[in-house]
Amino acid sequence: MELPELEQLPMKSLREQAGRAFRLQAAANMEMWLGMKRTVNTAERVQKKCEDDRAKVAEAGKMLQEADRHAEENAAKIAELSSRLAEAERAAVDADEARARAEAAKEAVLRSRVTAVDADKRLA
Repeated sequence: MELPELEQLPMKSLREQAGRAFRLQAAANMEMWLGMKRTVNTAERVQKKCEDDRAKVAEAGKMLQEADRHAEENAAKIAELSSRLAEAERAAVDADEARARAEAAKEAVLRSRVTAVDADKRLA
């Protein structure tokens, strides 16, 4: 090898090392950028999921309030129907008592007629 070639060997080696360092730095920068991009994408997905979950919780809260309102309405209807049933039962008991009184009166009338017929037969 000649002297100019020997002098260029360190320069060639230096250029190769600089090229390798540049490629390594570029690869590291790309990896860092990809990592940041993945992190941002993941954060956006998590935020979207969080917002969706909040919406679901709000919807569930509305459904619970609606169910409570229906339960209160149903309780009021049950109370009203219970009072109507009690009134109907009282009316049925009153009707049974009236029927029993009417039957007793009927039997009394029949006995009095039989007694009157027997008395007429004795007199005749």
